[in-house]
Amino acid sequence: KKNQDSFDIRDLGDGKALLGIYDGHGPHGEKCSQMCANLLGGILQKNNRLLPAGELLTEAHREAHCSLLKSQSFDSSLSGTTSVVAVLNL
Repeated sequence: KKNQDSFDIRDLGDGKALLGIYDGHGPHGEKCSQMCANLLGGILQKNNRLLPAGELLTEAHREAHCSLLKSQSFDSSLSGTTSVVAVLNL
């Protein structure tokens, strides 16, 4: 079986870092996990000073979820990803 997992480690600036693991599942799980890793990291990097970390993570996941549902490059209705992310203060 093909590995459908992705990860993201990035400097968010302002003394913060993102560590994320994404476990894809379903026929397009690999695409879902990659898309969410890219989207969440980008959203958090762009907006890390606007909200407290908990609120920012919630909003970033909501935005990534909506983007995944709207994706026209693959059908995510039977696929998805589970994420475990942490924002660290360095």
